[in-house]
Amino acid sequence: MAAAEAQPALRIRLFGTHRLTLEDVPLKLPALPKTLLMLAYLILHGRGPVMRDGAAFALWEAVGTSGPTVTMKARLPGRGRPPLPA
Repeated sequence: MAAAEAQPALRIRLFGTHRLTLEDVPLKLPALPKTLLMLAYLILHGRGPVMRDGAAFALWEAVGTSGPTVTMKARLPGRGRPPLPA
């Protein structure tokens, strides 16, 4: 049996002053109002795929004639940029 490859240690503190570290190196979150709430939602619902509509309706109200999903897409950081490398 082959030994499992060690995964990098990701530590997330959501209470008090929020803090994210990867292998003890601090990670900076974009300073958008719902970024931390979205991260917490994804962590709490992270045992499987998270449906975009569920997250959108949980965190965003409809704005004008657009629904929460449209509002979420418009407000998330990195929209239109390539994903971060794995």
